[in-house]
Amino acid sequence: SGDQSASQAVLALGALGARGEVGSLPVIEATALNPSEDPEVRWEATRQLLAIGPGHGLALLRTLSDRSDDPLAVPARALRERLLVSQPELRALLKEQAA
Repeated sequence: SGDQSASQAVLALGALGARGEVGSLPVIEATALNPSEDPEVRWEATRQLLAIGPGHGLALLRTLSDRSDDPLAVPARALRERLLVSQPELRALLKEQAA
């Protein structure tokens, strides 16, 4: 990113993701859902959430997809569909969340 604070946030999210701590999921999710945050930061948060907690990540993609005015809605919808087609085992996570 050309924005220094956004670049720092992306690096911080990468560090959280590398640690893989489930306890960081709420902070990462809040960042991804924050419409006032830089879109690149939000997308990195989405990627990290998917990596740490795939079920949470799929739910986040669904939430973002449903926000028609969100710039991440279209890429979130496309990624969710691609993941569910290429990795059908992820559908089990959706069933677990619904239960």
